[in-house]
Amino acid sequence: MVKSQIYVPQVKRKYHKSEISTFVDVFNDKLFPVFKDIEKQAAQYTKDYYHKFMEKPGDDSIDFVTIAENALEEGIDYYSSLTLAKYQFTAMSIATLYLMWEQQVRRLLYTEMSHLSRPEFKTFCTKIGQIKECFSFHNLNIEELECWPEINKLRLINKYKLIHSIMVLLCITVCLRSPFKLS
Repeated sequence: MVKSQIYVPQVKRKYHKSEISTFVDVFNDKLFPVFKDIEKQAAQYTKDYYHKFMEKPGDDSIDFVTIAENALEEGIDYYSSLTLAKYQFTAMSIATLYLMWEQQVRRLLYTEMSHLSRPEFKTFCTKIGQIKECFSFHNLNIEELECWPEINKLRLINKYKLIHSIMVLLCITVCLRSPFKLS
């Protein structure tokens, strides 16, 4: 009996690698730098908020401590928003990277399995167990591939991002108890 194999021509390999490389490059070079200095941005936001109120004309009833406290609270809220946006953006990026890999694999396996039967793509290999099984049918254990540990990490992060999101939000809340300096 002849064992089934999957052959991916070099051109197709190069194309699939470039899809993922382009995605990673765009995120690393263009999008992630937006979050590079969120601590400085939040500190500047706090200072600007404080100075905006301190420059207004007032009388003896102005409570400078309250203005400083409000500025600090606004800065903390701003930092919290930036941190949450960075976290959500990172989680979305990881999920997207894994889903790109999964879709590429599904297309490849679907093409190969279409030689034998006509499976419905909508329901074809939608779970990692099905993907492993399909590769196994073609005599390939994907868990033995050099890249499997990274792919599996992406998969697990994608799977548990909701639980992780809740934990990170709790950590952010605790960390925000530490005030900014208005120097």
